[in-house]
Amino acid sequence: MTMERFLPKAHKSESGFTLVELMIVIAIIGILAAIALPQYNKYRQKAQAKELVSLARGCAMAIVTDCMDSSNSTASVTGMATQECANAHGLKYLGGVTLTPSGTCSSFTVSADDNQTNPWSATCTGSVNQQVSCNLQ
Repeated sequence: MTMERFLPKAHKSESGFTLVELMIVIAIIGILAAIALPQYNKYRQKAQAKELVSLARGCAMAIVTDCMDSSNSTASVTGMATQECANAHGLKYLGGVTLTPSGTCSSFTVSADDNQTNPWSATCTGSVNQQVSCNLQ
């Protein structure tokens, strides 16, 4: 008798992943997603805030242009509905933006609020003779 008779037969080589290996991979992906998603949302909110400031600045610069054309420092900017201020609703990321220009050509303010999900508002102040400055609140 040979020894081969008493030894167990060799199993065929099996390929693939075990359940434990797959669970570990899924857990790692879950941890990475838990880290990445909040960072992505924060980045997206910052981009939306910058777009809101850019919108208010564009409206303010359009008002400056209108004021320079009218050359009347006491003209009310609320009546100067420029194209920049009127097109506020066609933004890619922001919805329900309200632009409110007020004041005169010698001193005006443009307020932009995102009425949807973000608590931000942008305010630009300036005049024809000064530089327009914008702040995010």
